Amino acid sequence: MDSKFPPPWLTSFLNSEFYEPCSCDKHGLKDTFCNFFCRDCEKNKIFCERCKNKHDAKGHKHKVLQVRKASHHNAIRSSNISGLLDISDIHHYTVNHEKIVFLQTRNKTNEYRANAPYKCQVCGYELLDISNFYTDKQRASFKFCSIACKVKDTVISRVDPYYEVPCLTSNWSDEFPVIPRVDPSCEVPCLTSNRSNEFHQSNRKRRRKGTPIRSHFF
Repeated sequence: MDSKFPPPWLTSFLNSEFYEPCSCDKHGLKDTFCNFFCRDCEKNKIFCERCKNKHDAKGHKHKVLQVRKASHHNAIRSSNISGLLDISDIHHYTVNHEKIVFLQTRNKTNEYRANAPYKCQVCGYELLDISNFYTDKQRASFKFCSIACKVKDTVISRVDPYYEVPCLTSNWSDEFPVIPRVDPSCEVPCLTSNRSNEFHQSNRKRRRKGTPIRSHFF
């Protein structure tokens, strides 16, 4: 991995707020939300489709990434970013016959199933459809549910104590806390024993049923 990973543009990309009104919107138009990101521009890196057309008209040979919505999450086509970032270990999803990867962690609640066969190594998000659409080799290669989880794992795994972590400053680290990794071979912490004890205790508090008394015959 490059010693400068993550590159500055990737940090800016993950910290950008997409689908917000563009600065060019003066009349409250609905189709001027920002869903494009320019890797090479120093200023005004995110913009709407109208601004992108003006950007392209200037003849810039810049790399522009288009962010899309999938299941209410920001995502990007794999073909759009694969030339800039190794996403082979990020789980791909297929939407409208196009493979995509998500930008941010899919696990917003920090809840995960420890014995899930395939899950993100950072947030624990279970990769639900991974067993049905991929080969054994592909399943073994997927480690993360999103680009952000891959970046976070790489940054935290560094051995360089003097490396400054731009992605983990401000609110980025608060939004994506680290969850301890769980060995898939370990058993899930079982809560049924406590629940069963509580169930038996609640039963003992009740009065035991006595011998049934039959009604008199007439």
